[in-house]
Amino acid sequence: MRTSLIGTQCCESSLSAMEPLGLKRGAAPSEVAACGSQKVGYKLFKRLFVATVTATMFYTSAHAAQCRGPIGAVAIHDDGRLLVRQGTVNSPIWALCNVSSSQGYAVSVATCKSWQAILMAAQKTGATVDLYTNSSPCNLVDWGTADVYYIEDRG
Repeated sequence: MRTSLIGTQCCESSLSAMEPLGLKRGAAPSEVAACGSQKVGYKLFKRLFVATVTATMFYTSAHAAQCRGPIGAVAIHDDGRLLVRQGTVNSPIWALCNVSSSQGYAVSVATCKSWQAILMAAQKTGATVDLYTNSSPCNLVDWGTADVYYIEDRG
């Protein structure tokens, strides 16, 4: 009688030559692993699950950031770059986009001008703004392209 891998007995009564090992002929690798000790299989599953979740958290945090705070400064460089400082004087200055050309940036000129209006209004009112970026953490982008893809005025 053969029971499922989830049952209390594992690979019972196999007719193959591997019966003493608790293995069945033609078993998939996952079945072979599960036919050992169910406790070992469960521990392995837990470890793989934790490793996967941990790796996903590091991947997500390394490639995206949500930077929240008031806008300390908004400026336009002579080459058209929209520069913003979120926070105090010691905070990094980011080049978000270009109001005269989309070359080198992921956003259009029209979007960049809209962002400029949102950021200037937020600066004047002291509103909190979220900048969502695909690049480095908020405090590590200084005078660089921040790869911002979304701006939200939180009011």
